[in-house]
Amino acid sequence: MKKCLALLIFFCSVFCGAMAQKTTSSFEPDTLQNSTVAQDQADILNRAISLTDSLPNLQQIPLRYFSKTTAKADDLNRRLTQKTAKALHRLQKQEEKINSKLSKIDSVAAHNLFTSSRDSLSHLQDLVKGKVTGLASKIPAHPYIPYLDTLKNSLDFLNKYSGKLSQVKEMQEKLHSSLNSVQQLEGKLNQLQDAQAYIQQRKQLLEETLRGYDGVFKKNLGKIDKDLYYYKAQMQNYKELWEHPDKIETKALEALHKVPAFNGFMKEHSALASLFNVAGSQAGSMQENLQGLQTRSMIEQEIQQRLQEAGAGGREQVQQQMQQAQQQLQELKNKLPGGGSIADMPNFKPKELKSKTLFQRLEYGTNIQFGKASGWYPTTSDIAAQIGYKFSEKGSAGIGTSFKLGWGNIHKIHFTARGLGLRSYLDYKLKGAFYVNGGFEMNYNTTMPDIPALKNWNGWTRSALLGIEKKYKISNKVNGNMMLLFNFLYREQVPPTRSPLVFRVGYGF
Repeated sequence: MKKCLALLIFFCSVFCGAMAQKTTSSFEPDTLQNSTVAQDQADILNRAISLTDSLPNLQQIPLRYFSKTTAKADDLNRRLTQKTAKALHRLQKQEEKINSKLSKIDSVAAHNLFTSSRDSLSHLQDLVKGKVTGLASKIPAHPYIPYLDTLKNSLDFLNKYSGKLSQVKEMQEKLHSSLNSVQQLEGKLNQLQDAQAYIQQRKQLLEETLRGYDGVFKKNLGKIDKDLYYYKAQMQNYKELWEHPDKIETKALEALHKVPAFNGFMKEHSALASLFNVAGSQAGSMQENLQGLQTRSMIEQEIQQRLQEAGAGGREQVQQQMQQAQQQLQELKNKLPGGGSIADMPNFKPKELKSKTLFQRLEYGTNIQFGKASGWYPTTSDIAAQIGYKFSEKGSAGIGTSFKLGWGNIHKIHFTARGLGLRSYLDYKLKGAFYVNGGFEMNYNTTMPDIPALKNWNGWTRSALLGIEKKYKISNKVNGNMMLLFNFLYREQVPPTRSPLVFRVGYGF
């Protein structure tokens, strides 16, 4: 069946080529016409055979891929819309306050500065909240996003060849829904780029106009500067979170990249291809479009030439200077929201956490402490799990639960459930890797009873802890910690304890 389909496409291409040959300009030699037509026919046949041989790879794409892409695109669209509408509303509020102050000082300047702004802001807010009607161009107005380009073209490719796949009826509806969501997202990104540019321009205009009023509007302008910075940082954070594909998306894209027809489709229809007017097989045309641009190989060749001229000592000096320049450039980039320009450099010290989502602020951890020792073995171990919220760069607070494990004694080791606990904690950075840590805990230090017995708070023992914590890095995702705490209620412990000191070791994720 596959070969028959390929042959049918081949004969159709031969017929079309013959018709095209008749209408070709008489100024071209016949040999050139024949070779061009033959090459086109060969390309069409190769694509047909490639597509039919690659159908098993396409059929490996799970249907959940479309549901996942739809949900992610809609969620990002919603978040971007809400944050942009909020940023425009904050700008409008600050402009109203500035207008109220300026009208008392110079009513003419206030009228000239804010009359057209009200209409522009209202129109922009309606535009952002509304639904995107269509895309004006294949070349995006927003900064190039490789993941979005690949995602959109993968859906376009599957939509073009959906008739070749199994489960067509189930796929069509989900595929069209995914395409619509991704197109809406791309259009929304174009709109938000216009909104960001408008806010940036208004900020610059207000700063230039109000500069000569002796700092009367300094507080308002500072608020606009902060709002714009954090708005851009939040937008960039949302996009970075969205660009990480999960297992289903990774599996689908891996299956697509095994299809030669898809790789050719990407070369012809991607945003970069549209930018440079690159056709799939027009390598000469691509070289013409890129003529005059400095390529990576040209830069590397120039650097190597400079290093050879500098000699051995100069080579080391140049390398050190390049490393220092890269470090300084990276430090500057980290201060800019979304990799913006130097004009976006804030006039204040930004709070990095302010642009993070709730889940990005959560911290997870576990720790363990041992009870009274008996020979070589501890009698009990308190194993705890906790979750915290990072409320600033230096501090976090959270809650947790613990389980008391009994070990028996040196003569007879056996594991028993000896109790449980509820915890709260707060830690705050003192200096370097040292933190002050404190918390309040309730522990039920008897053999595990029935659930109704736990409602009797008379059976719970209270602890009020305060002490020093030392944190250290184990890997990029795991940190270790050691705590030495003082229990101010140690005399009330059941069973009694002689020492008020509590030592714990743990890990944070």
